[in-house]
Amino acid sequence: MKPNPEETPEGYCEDCALPCYGVLVDEGIGAYEFWGTQGFHHDYVYKSHCCNAEILDQNPCCSECGKREIEDYGLCPACCESLV
Repeated sequence: MKPNPEETPEGYCEDCALPCYGVLVDEGIGAYEFWGTQGFHHDYVYKSHCCNAEILDQNPCCSECGKREIEDYGLCPACCESLV
């Protein structure tokens, strides 16, 4: 079933970590045949418009230093240790 185009997700790109919106991508296997029955497989998913990567709900970068390693509260392990 094709998702509703009015419900386009927004979030952060998993690859570049920039804010993005979703575009509909068909990741199905395409044409197939199974015991003589022919068909066409669709698997519609939303991917980021910039890198065609997964869309994350929160920013994958540390809010203090900008590293791509997030642990708790949006901070990387080094920034979490400096707060303690």
